[in-house]
Amino acid sequence: MEFDDVILWNFFEDSLVDDMQWRLVLLELEPPQRSGLHIPQFQGNPPAAVCTELKSLYVAITRSRKNLWIFDMPGDTPMKLYWRSKRKIEEREISSAVDTMAFGLAASSSVNQWSSQAKNLFLKKSFSAASLAYRRANRPQEAAMSDAYLLRERARSEHRSSQRRKGFIEGARAFVGVANTSNDYLAQSEYGPKTIYLRLAAECWRDAGEHLHAADTFVKAGCFTSGAENYCYAKKFEDVVEILTVHGDEVDPQVAKRLMDDARIFYLKRDELKTQKGYRLFSCDEDAIKFTEGYPEFSATRVKLLEKVGRNLDAAELYLQLQKPLEAERLFTQILNELRDKVPFRKETRPG
Repeated sequence: MEFDDVILWNFFEDSLVDDMQWRLVLLELEPPQRSGLHIPQFQGNPPAAVCTELKSLYVAITRSRKNLWIFDMPGDTPMKLYWRSKRKIEEREISSAVDTMAFGLAASSSVNQWSSQAKNLFLKKSFSAASLAYRRANRPQEAAMSDAYLLRERARSEHRSSQRRKGFIEGARAFVGVANTSNDYLAQSEYGPKTIYLRLAAECWRDAGEHLHAADTFVKAGCFTSGAENYCYAKKFEDVVEILTVHGDEVDPQVAKRLMDDARIFYLKRDELKTQKGYRLFSCDEDAIKFTEGYPEFSATRVKLLEKVGRNLDAAELYLQLQKPLEAERLFTQILNELRDKVPFRKETRPG
């Protein structure tokens, strides 16, 4: 959808791309026009952030049928230098431009036109432009949704790890904000229930390395497999076991087995067979004995379990392997006493 007039306000001033990166466009100038200009050299593909901003700029420019009004920072920005060299712009003082617009603007677009255009822009993933259009259509929830997608897109294109992490955190918070929109509104909208945005928020938390936040949000979204995985990454095995116990049918079986084994190892290192909330790690003691057979470091736990279930001979032999002969002797003596009690003792008498 197009408009007779399009106003672009502070596009370059608000851009996340710095002036040095914007100077990439100056490479398109003719050699004589580059004289005296500082133009950095880029190797390989241009930065992804510059490409994203150029795409948004292209969308804004191509929406206007008659006039494109650009209000931005003073001075010669790289794009202004480029446009000026191509004689594509007419530069005016802001007061003169406002006076001209007062008489030159076409009829204003309707709310429905803005809404339709916003939807088209959103589907084309032009989230910045979609956000502006949704605000003109008086649809703040959809504008906030577009902002959240834009933050995630910028984070994905960021190569600096600290800025990338920061971007994903901002994206996560934005998606949570969208999810907190009233359920009635989301249910009636075409963009799906709140669980979609909770899942998107959780994915942003995960990509930011915030695994505890990610796990909590995945669980709220009903994504129990991802929730359990992220609790595991956060070393919150109490929550891992709780999910596997309460929502086991909703967790991928292979993932569930791997995570339960990780939780069992975690608690066995602490010589514990159940969590603080009382969730059992094994269905019975025999299962625990079988599991620990593959881990020599848990022999001390296994020998206790063997005694508990009455497998004293196996426990005594394991004590010998652990070089604890006194404990082995104690059990062997106990076994002999039990045998003596079970076998009748007959005293022989001599004749005469």
